Amino acid sequence: MTEAESSRSDRQRTRFAVGLTALALIGVSLGGRAAAGEAARSDLSATPSLAAVECLTYSQERGLFSQLGTAYEVLDDQFARSDAIVASEIVFGADSRLVFPRMEYSKRGPSHCADLYFVVADRLTSDEAAAATITWDRAFPADPPLDRGWAPAGAGGVAPGEDGSDGSPGGPGNAGRDGAHAPNLLVILGELTGPLSLDLRGQDGGTGGVGQSGGPGGAGASGRAAVPGLLDCRKGPGAGGDGGDGGLGGRGGRGGNGGLGGTVIVIAPEEQAATIDELLDVTVDGGAAGEGGAPGIGGTEGRAGREGRATPPCRSARRDGKTGQRGGDGVEGEDGDPGESGDYYLLPLPAEQFEEVLGAAFGRAAE
Repeated sequence: MTEAESSRSDRQRTRFAVGLTALALIGVSLGGRAAAGEAARSDLSATPSLAAVECLTYSQERGLFSQLGTAYEVLDDQFARSDAIVASEIVFGADSRLVFPRMEYSKRGPSHCADLYFVVADRLTSDEAAAATITWDRAFPADPPLDRGWAPAGAGGVAPGEDGSDGSPGGPGNAGRDGAHAPNLLVILGELTGPLSLDLRGQDGGTGGVGQSGGPGGAGASGRAAVPGLLDCRKGPGAGGDGGDGGLGGRGGRGGNGGLGGTVIVIAPEEQAATIDELLDVTVDGGAAGEGGAPGIGGTEGRAGREGRATPPCRSARRDGKTGQRGGDGVEGEDGDPGESGDYYLLPLPAEQFEEVLGAAFGRAAE
């Protein structure tokens, strides 16, 4: 046995040893995330096997999904139109994806059913040579952070020869949008005949907004005009005021945090569990951290005030003011935090108990 096979075998034994006791751990895991402040996250309670059946039964009673007959075919990118796909057989075409919509947390009923999707089938078939995937729509469009524009400009000189004021420094950019949390997925599966990916990654955080641009420097005022006499210059022209410096650009906005990865629960009959585990590729990583926003640019330099007007016989002394300095650019914003990974549980059930769960999904009495 190779090292990779040995590692895989160890993981299988660990999952099988957890067995039904993992059902209780699911409730602890999801409940802890809800307690940490995640709005409307599922808590499958202390008896999640019963809670899962409760959610399925409730969804049936409310008409949130309907029986799909004997077969359900998935072609290309196919969006689910209900909270659950329930069929005797689910068939995936080559390179096809079943995509659940983003949860809006608007469903009524038990709180632990708020963000839980279902895939239930006696048999699921996929093309061995092409990828088949069940995932959620984490690529929905999101508005970027609003641009904060320019900081206030410096005041221009008013009195003759008065200097302009410096522009105000730019503030930080707006924070990027936090990634949406992945929903949770319960798969009740009697048999799997080909490879299948379950992708419940959290959504990536959004990029932070651009830092606010520094305010422009105020313009220097023109110098006072010369005062000519009859035969000579009584007072030469006054010097122009200096322009104000541009304000420093603001720091880029903080990137958004990645969304939480979902929890995937796969319930299968004991005799099929090892095969299903080999064929599944489960991803429950948290969303990537959003990048910090770009720095704001420095404010433009204030214009120099011109020397006052020289009327003959007065002459110019070439005393224009100095142009201000352009403000320095800000710095990039810091990245957000990556989202925490979710959990994956493979739960092998004895045949009789599996039929009870499957029967609840199909609205039939267990044989």
